[in-house]
Amino acid sequence: METGCPVSKSWTTLKKIFPNKSHYSIKRRKTTMPHVEINCFPGRTEEVKQKCAKKIAEDIAATLGCNLSSVSVTIHEVAEEDWKEKVWDSRITPAGQELYVKPGYTCD
Repeated sequence: METGCPVSKSWTTLKKIFPNKSHYSIKRRKTTMPHVEINCFPGRTEEVKQKCAKKIAEDIAATLGCNLSSVSVTIHEVAEEDWKEKVWDSRITPAGQELYVKPGYTCD
């Protein structure tokens, strides 16, 4: 089954070039990617969270070139008093070069 994900296209191409499985050792990767995690303060309605997750999933699928059904999104509500410990210190600060959009605030 060919999908919009590059991994699936590569796998389909490999199967055409090397129909005998013994010719290659690349295992097929599942196309169930990516997964996005959102951390935010509590207080938003379920409707707002659903709308946010849907829009992010659509943008991710379009940008990364995979099926919308391959994208998953979770929203974690973190109390403001726990933000520094549970998000800033453990997720944002250690991200380093993997943090593509840096926040305009600090938790020092």
